[in-house]
Amino acid sequence: ASKAFSPWIYSALADNDDLQKQRVISFTYVYWLALLMLALAIAWLSPLVLSALGESFRSGRDILAWVALGSAFSGMYFLVVVYVFYSKKNELLSVTSLTIGIANLVMSYLLVSKYGAVGAAQAYAASQFLMFSIVWMIASRCCPMPWQKALHHLISITGFRK
Repeated sequence: ASKAFSPWIYSALADNDDLQKQRVISFTYVYWLALLMLALAIAWLSPLVLSALGESFRSGRDILAWVALGSAFSGMYFLVVVYVFYSKKNELLSVTSLTIGIANLVMSYLLVSKYGAVGAAQAYAASQFLMFSIVWMIASRCCPMPWQKALHHLISITGFRK
């Protein structure tokens, strides 16, 4: 996603057009929602698919659900990291990556000890969520965008708030 959409995002940032920035952020929110819905669909459908593959695959459904969720967070990260790259604050990514990597090791050790392979998948999902969340905070400070305005706009056009 980052490689596909970064030229469009870079262009919107360079133009410094508020409406274009709002469109980029609105797209980002819709994309994130689609990723989360895909992860939920995978989690929901995994018992059926894995059962069809055979008895030995059936136990993988919990693992697959956590990996799908972690992958959704990873995809969400790739859309916000573009703002950090644009602002040329890459050193902040190095510190974040190292910190999250260490946290992932600790979480993996603790969760694998308690839950086995499912714990490894949970640690992956948690570390991807942390990476996304922290990089989003960094991006919002490095490259201010209309995050709240775009969210309010999306809510108003979908009719959720009446």
